[in-house]
Amino acid sequence: MPSYACLGWRSLCAGVAFGVCACALEVPGNACERGYKFAYDGVFAEAQDHLDACLSGASSDLHQRRRALIAMGWAKSNLDDDSGASAAYDAAFQIAPVSDYAEMINASMSYKHAQRHADALKLNIAAANWENGKYAQSMMTQYHLGWSYQLNGLHEKAVEAFDKAIPHQPDFAYAYWRRAVSHEAMGNAGKAKTDLNVASSLFVDSESGRPLKLSIRAMHQEIAETYKRHGLSVPIAVNRTLSK
Repeated sequence: MPSYACLGWRSLCAGVAFGVCACALEVPGNACERGYKFAYDGVFAEAQDHLDACLSGASSDLHQRRRALIAMGWAKSNLDDDSGASAAYDAAFQIAPVSDYAEMINASMSYKHAQRHADALKLNIAAANWENGKYAQSMMTQYHLGWSYQLNGLHEKAVEAFDKAIPHQPDFAYAYWRRAVSHEAMGNAGKAKTDLNVASSLFVDSESGRPLKLSIRAMHQEIAETYKRHGLSVPIAVNRTLSK
């Protein structure tokens, strides 16, 4: 899984599938700044505690409150609290609309995992159009857009998005797998099997020492079931992930 450069110091970073980037800040002195620091550095339980304290005293400062809610959404999503993450993003966007690309991608992931597929799709379409399409031609944008189309049953559009995504990162196994799922839904079994065979050699073991997120484990279970439906061997890396 590649890493991604931060999209500005105040923006939580977005990874293609899992949100894997962390931004470094100097160690701050108050609850709000400590919460941002821990969230950006991937220390999510501590971030949540400090952000709770921040939010309890930040009601008069809407800018600070919004920042804390965005950071809380990121922290909760990484603690497998997708409904809590979605609620945090909702509250932030009530204060002020989405303000950058990373917010769209990260919030869309929480909405997907919380089964809010229509809301996720709106954000992913907005991300593709953000700043006159500045980020449209990338794996991150098109993968998330295709994933959202897929979850909303729009499989032809999903395939179109994955077709655009793959040339930007042709070794990203999940894009082939998701395109296979949409091909399968449209009755294109041959194309689905071709994508699954390509993806099979591209799946790699997670290098993270952290416990596997429930959403990631569930996704790997879906991957295994897809291979079994097509009479194919489940990739070794997928089986290893499920055995952790």
